[in-house]
Amino acid sequence: MSLCTSQSSTQAETVSNDAPQKDSEVKSQLSKRALKRIARAKKHKEYVKKKKESTDAVNDDTSFTEEDLKQSSYYFENGLRKVYPYKFVFATYAKGRWVGRTIYDVLSKEFGFNLPGDLEKAFESGSISVNNNLATADYVLKTNDLISHQTHRHENPVTSAPLEIIANTDDMLVINKPSSIPCHPCGRYRFNSVIFILGKEMGFTNLRNIYRLDRLTSGVLVLCKTVQRTKALMDQVAKRQVQKEYVCRVVGHFPDGTIKVDQPLQPLSNKLRLQVISPKGKSSQTTFTRLSYNGKSSVVKCVPHTGRTHQIRVHLQYLGHPIINDVFYNNDAWGPSKGKNGVYEIPFDKVCERILKEHHVTQWDGGDNPYYEEKLKESQSQESLLSSTDTHSKDDDEPPSKQRKVDEVWSNITYQNSAGENPTSENVPTLGKECSSEKLDDEDVNISSHPCFDLSKLSVDPSCELCKKKTLEPKEKHLIMFLHALKYKGLDWAFETSLPNWAEEDWSKEDDYSIDTFQQS
Repeated sequence: MSLCTSQSSTQAETVSNDAPQKDSEVKSQLSKRALKRIARAKKHKEYVKKKKESTDAVNDDTSFTEEDLKQSSYYFENGLRKVYPYKFVFATYAKGRWVGRTIYDVLSKEFGFNLPGDLEKAFESGSISVNNNLATADYVLKTNDLISHQTHRHENPVTSAPLEIIANTDDMLVINKPSSIPCHPCGRYRFNSVIFILGKEMGFTNLRNIYRLDRLTSGVLVLCKTVQRTKALMDQVAKRQVQKEYVCRVVGHFPDGTIKVDQPLQPLSNKLRLQVISPKGKSSQTTFTRLSYNGKSSVVKCVPHTGRTHQIRVHLQYLGHPIINDVFYNNDAWGPSKGKNGVYEIPFDKVCERILKEHHVTQWDGGDNPYYEEKLKESQSQESLLSSTDTHSKDDDEPPSKQRKVDEVWSNITYQNSAGENPTSENVPTLGKECSSEKLDDEDVNISSHPCFDLSKLSVDPSCELCKKKTLEPKEKHLIMFLHALKYKGLDWAFETSLPNWAEEDWSKEDDYSIDTFQQS
């Protein structure tokens, strides 16, 4: 063994010593112009790296303004927080892996669309553009292309549970995040994200995530208010100076003693962020200890020593004790063993296909929206009135690309005004029959009451298929996963919450949270 190590060191030293000499020989054969170009490229690469390191913390989750917060508002019914649909433009620059692929291929494989055929309709209606020019499905993406998609955005409902404040200092805000609410805008969640709720209801528009919890995971979430504190805490996270402790409820009788799993994890799906055990993956370590067993399931303490995506969940799957209501990793889509010991009997593409099908089971199949025709006629009447009073404007003289950009900006700003601000009348039917039964603590959320559904604030878009449908509301079991961030401790800070009710030793409601889909429930 020592001989091999010595030989490896000698070889490495030889390579290291030879490298500068070979590099020098290559450079001596290049022209001055080529050498300058190489030097500029190297300098630019170093600049970009330093700039990214210094701005990552600053820019994280701060990309919204007060005007963004006015695009829509919340209403509450049946224990759910909901958002009125609103006009929105998704925009992103082409990533390196997208370059050379058609825009249709990228959008269809890496982004989720609400209903089958939505992507095709988006191209046909001119809703998708590249660099402010309408794009066709066969457009081949280039470096730095700006892709945008104008849409009528419908958000998924989340729990109406309040965001409990654990600490609020000059440079930090710490909350007990409820299940079902994502930390930051993603997919079908924007206003219904922690960042937006805190911004709209409590006035925090400068918060930055230090780490993120999965949407269905609850518990301690630390956010920073200043650049300096953000950098300091992110540095602690990067250096693994932050101690974390989670609790979960898993299938079956978890083994006695301390169980350590050090299986590497590799991404399987960009859409779902699925991970699998793979020798090619990144190193991952988690320590588990059983806290209690009720004859059917176990409460387990989890201490992750690394911070990989879905790490705790995949390591529990590997042990054969997945979280009881984990729709990804306690799923027959992986095969009979459900991924125990890293054994996957089903081809990965089929696994992704099956889970994606369940994941995207539409919530918009509760029948026709009873207010669609009424609101559509109202909208068309308003447009007719506006066109008759202003048949020509200065915008008509603008080039099409500039007209489109202006229209998008105005659609975001004026939408709230067109929706109206009238309170709900007793005579106006609502999408639900009652407001949330849970009362918010005024110390937790700075609003006076739970506003009910207000028909005057509902806007419809004739090109939006979701506007024609009524949402099928999720049940409580669809809004929670039994994984909770109990404690987080850094060099000069520490926060924790109480145990959730499902982690109590005598809890026995497993059957109420059995995994199914909306179609099966």
